[in-house]
Amino acid sequence: MRVNTPTGVQATMDILTSTAQFDQFVGREVMVTKSHRTLKIGAEEIELPEYTLASDDTVIKEIEGMWSDVRVWLPNTMGTMDYVTGRLNVYVTEGEGGKYTISKVDFG
Repeated sequence: MRVNTPTGVQATMDILTSTAQFDQFVGREVMVTKSHRTLKIGAEEIELPEYTLASDDTVIKEIEGMWSDVRVWLPNTMGTMDYVTGRLNVYVTEGEGGKYTISKVDFG
């Protein structure tokens, strides 16, 4: 008797095979703007960097054209660590000379 692969397992396997197609984006530069904001805690003021992805960034748009659920992690981004099987995470880091590149791509 043949047992059908459960949908959840098949979905996970499909994603694992999809990961390779996004590896081509690692190392590519993305358009990010860095600014600063001041946070006042008690009597102390702390200057924090703030990062914004350019709305017309073509690399991220290309990724979004390939996958529907994309989350971009810019430097210092806070977010939940919940695991969502079909969500593509794109990690951006600041490198030499203020350039921002995709350092890692994974699902979850």
